[in-house]
Amino acid sequence: MPKDNWKNIDPTKIQCYRETVELFRTVTELENLLDFYGAELKNVMVRDDYQELIELSIVFLGGDAEKKIKIRPPGAMHQARWMARAIYSLKRSLFSSQLKLNTIDKEALLDV
Repeated sequence: MPKDNWKNIDPTKIQCYRETVELFRTVTELENLLDFYGAELKNVMVRDDYQELIELSIVFLGGDAEKKIKIRPPGAMHQARWMARAIYSLKRSLFSSQLKLNTIDKEALLDV
């Protein structure tokens, strides 16, 4: 999902993976994760990328029912940092219904 394709993405059409995650985790575990992420958002974040990763994780798990979290366009991928790759993969997963991804690519996104 290159930055120049971002203009073709509808940010209101997000693919939530709560049902997929529930295959591997119990509802209680899922709610505990969402509670943890919510508590972390209330902490003072040192870096914006940590906050973005937590927000994307909440959306991925279906915890943003009010649609309060705004998803920003992807940043530069020239750095091989795990955080940048995780953020990029979450964004691709959330918008996978709008991207042309084959089954193997979609499954690979869930592995991240």
